[in-house]
Amino acid sequence: MVETLRTAWFGRAFGGEGWSGPPLPPLGLLDTWPHAAPALLVSAAGTAAAVMLTRRLFRREPRHA
Repeated sequence: MVETLRTAWFGRAFGGEGWSGPPLPPLGLLDTWPHAAPALLVSAAGTAAAVMLTRRLFRREPRHA
């Protein structure tokens, strides 16, 4: 999530840069999607898993014994 927000906010790709390296080139709107896609997919998978577990484990009606 942090990597996606950094890419969106700064318009630059993050990852393998170092402190002593040159500044990262700016990315256009269409260039940011490939850099943010892995983080977005992980977030979507986590959300889907949480929804499935919530629907499976929590009920609206009380259980009858």
